[in-house]
Amino acid sequence: MCEQTIRDFVNDLSSDKPLGGGSACALVAALASALGQMVGSLTVNKKKYAQNKEQLAELMTETETLTAKLLKGIEDDQKAFYPLSQAYKLNKDVCDREQLLQEGYKQAALSPFSLLSNTAKVIDLLEKYAQLGSIIVLSDAATGAMLAHGALYGEFINIMVNTVKIKDLNFKNEIENQAELLLHTYSQKAMDIYIKVCERIKND
Repeated sequence: MCEQTIRDFVNDLSSDKPLGGGSACALVAALASALGQMVGSLTVNKKKYAQNKEQLAELMTETETLTAKLLKGIEDDQKAFYPLSQAYKLNKDVCDREQLLQEGYKQAALSPFSLLSNTAKVIDLLEKYAQLGSIIVLSDAATGAMLAHGALYGEFINIMVNTVKIKDLNFKNEIENQAELLLHTYSQKAMDIYIKVCERIKND
């Protein structure tokens, strides 16, 4: 799937294929991560920011790995939803249908939760890029923060749409509580990045 053109992906997303918000969020978060790495790439060799070179190089390596994980998440999310989609198709009188649905809900919730966790890591990296990057490209760090901000909310709702139907209350409460904490913490951090970049640009 990662080898698709953008047009093909959009066409698939708009069709009746089992490709939805989770996969879209994975792509958006990957773009946010890539924007951070671009800030590093356009700063790391500038003499003005020589004191940041080693730290930026480490950030860029970490970011490259994270971007790859998020791109893989596009397909992983589709695969995670597949068992649930198949369980829905079973006749209601099939004896293990409910068990298969419950297993499907858990798997379909865990995939966007993984994406949410990785998107939070993207925001942590973007915060550092916004501190260390060249003023010329800081707007891209802020853009990345806002893309990640949107991805957080998409991932969160894709968790909740599944956990609301899970009967295992220990699983349900644990994943919902963790997701809510990540959403609250990192949506605010993404906004803080954006605001601080705006202030830095204005005051430069």
